[in-house]
Order: sequence, then structure tokens, then C-alpha cells
Amino acid sequence: MLESEKRRIRVKKRFLIPFVIIVALLLVVSCKKKEESGQSGPVVTVAAEPKTLDKEIPMLVVSEDVSTESVENIIEKKEEITEERKPLSFVYRGGTVLLRSNFLSDKGEIKTNISENEAKDFVSRLLSENPDYLDKYSVSFEGESVVLSYPAATTEEELSTLWDNVRELMDRINAEKEEKQKEVVEAPTEVEVTEPPIVEEKVEEETPELPLFVETPVDNESESLADPEVDVTEIVPSPLTNAGKLIDKFSVSLSMSAKYNSGFDSDIKAMFDFSIIPALRIGVISGYEVKGYIPLSLRLRYDIPLVDGLYSFIDGGWRFGLKENKSGVILTLGVGYEYEIFDNFYLFGEVDGQMSFVESIKFMPSLVVGGRYRF
Repeated sequence: MLESEKRRIRVKKRFLIPFVIIVALLLVVSCKKKEESGQSGPVVTVAAEPKTLDKEIPMLVVSEDVSTESVENIIEKKEEITEERKPLSFVYRGGTVLLRSNFLSDKGEIKTNISENEAKDFVSRLLSENPDYLDKYSVSFEGESVVLSYPAATTEEELSTLWDNVRELMDRINAEKEEKQKEVVEAPTEVEVTEPPIVEEKVEEETPELPLFVETPVDNESESLADPEVDVTEIVPSPLTNAGKLIDKFSVSLSMSAKYNSGFDSDIKAMFDFSIIPALRIGVISGYEVKGYIPLSLRLRYDIPLVDGLYSFIDGGWRFGLKENKSGVILTLGVGYEYEIFDNFYLFGEVDGQMSFVESIKFMPSLVVGGRYRF
């Protein structure tokens, strides 16, 4: 037994001493290589020394030479893949609009307080102003929220630029709303007034009995300044019927004249005339002469107005002879003045020259005064 054990120990020593030497040499060589090239030495795995001599001798396992730099790169890439992006959050408040955004690695959400239709209009306007977003972002709507999907490689800078465009567009929309509200406030309110329908009723027209004269106020500045308490009125004739218009053309006058005919002579005459036109009248004259004659003549008279109340006239007619008086033509030319003392009654005075072609041609100047009433 002792010999066999001794033999085993000798065998183990034969293998153990070379093993230790080889390990020591390998360690020295690997340390030198590491110092020269900066690379890590070979990884040596050594099995634990057996506690008993019955166990087998451990085997030496050496891994391939791997650089420290390649290992660190692999670790960093693995960390980048496994690490999740921190979410980006933004808040916008303008007018009555409130936007809250939350952007993740490949998906983002913008919560709003506007209606879905307003959100759709906003997004369509944003995409029309930024056509490059059509290829980069896909949009969907969930109630009042706008959901964005984009590639995982989208950077934080690109997302920040997207939010700046969203905020700038919403500022412009709010400004446009304020301008429209100002225009509505400043615009005048048009009130439509509907007139009541006109109901036509057939009423039998009756010709009212009009008074002969109607008193109406007269705007006489001079008289009102003199006595403002006096109500100055003017009597205005009421509209006349055809019969009234005919009567209005008649007038009657009574005059007394003094004339010179181979001596002074006088007479009293009454005249009834009719106005053919305002300046042309035809009439009948009769009266009494101091010498005892009753003249009767038919004449045509034309008045020429000069100034207020002053006129000239031409008178022509036929004198009918009564008893021993002969008939003949009489022409008169003169001037006169009349003054209205009350309604339709005038006083007048005339100076004329009468040319008589009765029996012989005679010229007789005369002076006439009288009164005239116009119907």
C-alpha cells in the first residue's frame, strides 16, 4: 500500500510541476502583450485545485483575444437599444384654446379643448403649410385629441420644431378670430322695418262744400318783428269751380270824370266788364252827363302793368248815339293807379286823353276817379 501511494504521488508531481511552469509562462507573456498593445490578455480559466488526489487534473481553457474597445461599444449599443426615450411635454394657452402635448419615441398626442371639426381644420391647415409633414407624420383623431405617429429615429429637435409650428399657427388663428369679432362689433346693425300692408278701401268720393275763403298764416317777417304777438293771416281763395272761375272774371266800377271839351264838362259812369285774359277786358259803359245826356258805349280795353299798382291802358270802343247824339268811334290812351282798400275793392285814378270821331275829330283830356269791385 505504501509503495503504491508513493508511486501515485510521484506521478502527480511529474505532471503538476510542468503545469505550474506552463501557467506561469503564459501569465508573463500575456502581461507583456497587454503592456505593448494595450489589449487585454487572454482570459484563462483554471479549474480549482482538487482537494483530493482522486480527482482528475483540471483542463486549461483560453478564450479568443477580444479588445476592450470593442466590448465597450457593444455595451453602449446595447444600452441605447434597451434605453427608452424620455417623453417631451409642451403646453400652449392662447385666448380660449388650451393644448397639451406629450411626445414619446414613436408616438405623440396633443390634447385640445376644441371640437373635433376644429381640430381637423387646424391639422389640415398645418399640413398644407408644411407639405413635408405628410411623409413624416401620420395623424388620427380620438375625440378632442390629435394622435401623431412617426419613425423612432425622429429627433427631439424635429419634434420641438413641429410644436413651434403648431403654436405659431394657433396664434394666427386666434388673431383672425379677434379681427372678425371686431368687425362684427363695429359693423352697424341694420334693423329691418316691415311696413304694415296697405289696405285699399273703396270709398265713394263726395265733393265737400268748400268755404269761399280760407284763412292761412302768412310768413311776413317785417310784421312779425314789429309785433310778434299779432297773428298775421292772409285770406286765400278756396279752389273755384268752373262757374266760380267765370264769375271771377267780372268786375264793376263807378267813376266820375272831369274833361275839357271846348270848356269843362263832367259825367258819372258805370262800367260792367269781363276779362278775356288778365290784361284784356271787354265791357259796357253807361252813365249821365251834366249836359243831360245818357251815354252808352261798348269798348275793349288793354292794361299794361308798370309797377305795383301803376298801369297804362289803351281803350277803344263805339259810342251809341241817343236822341240827337250821333254814334261814332272813341279811342282813349292813359295811365292810372289803383289801391286795394279792402278785399276785392279798389280805388283808382286815371289821366287820359280821348280821341272822338263822332261828328268831328276831337281830342278831350280828362281826369277820372272811382272805385272798382272785382268778383
